Amino acid sequence: MYIAIPVHFYSGTRWFSATTMDISQDGVRIRLDEEITLSKRLGLRIANKSETFGMKVCWSTGYEAGCSFLETLDENTYTKLVLDSISV
Repeated sequence: MYIAIPVHFYSGTRWFSATTMDISQDGVRIRLDEEITLSKRLGLRIANKSETFGMKVCWSTGYEAGCSFLETLDENTYTKLVLDSISV
């Protein structure tokens, strides 16, 4: 589902800002605010939520990256996450 949600992700030793371009139960495509070299594993916080999701970087190019969740989100978690994020 295409939906622009602000996110923060942890790569290496820092938190960075980005925006989701696509999100599904399996992963996200994010647009980075700056071009950086990504770690193979990331911690991702969606919107201003405190829960951090483990992610694996599948591909990255320039200011975009595709990542898969380490654990696929169940339907209820995914729906709540999207609904909460668009009502922020």
